[in-house]
Amino acid sequence: MMEPRKPTSEEKQELADWMSKNDCETADITITFEASAIAVFDDYLTICPGYWGKIMMVVHAHMPSLFDVFTWENGQITRQIPHQLICGHEYLWQ
Repeated sequence: MMEPRKPTSEEKQELADWMSKNDCETADITITFEASAIAVFDDYLTICPGYWGKIMMVVHAHMPSLFDVFTWENGQITRQIPHQLICGHEYLWQ
């Protein structure tokens, strides 16, 4: 079973840097760290096709359906584009 943990200060800094580089306002970054639910899973493993590694989930304070998932690719934090399964059909969120 995968157990979530709180992000380290280094992971929080990586997220803040990513948000800053992607035009997030300072106030939005502050709200993210003060009011959002943030969890890290160190050994996340997909069924297929495979990803195995650390992920960070950010469920934003505005509503539970507003979330981001980050992975680390080549040592860099990377936001993943969400997909949604509805009745067995996959939809890509735009």
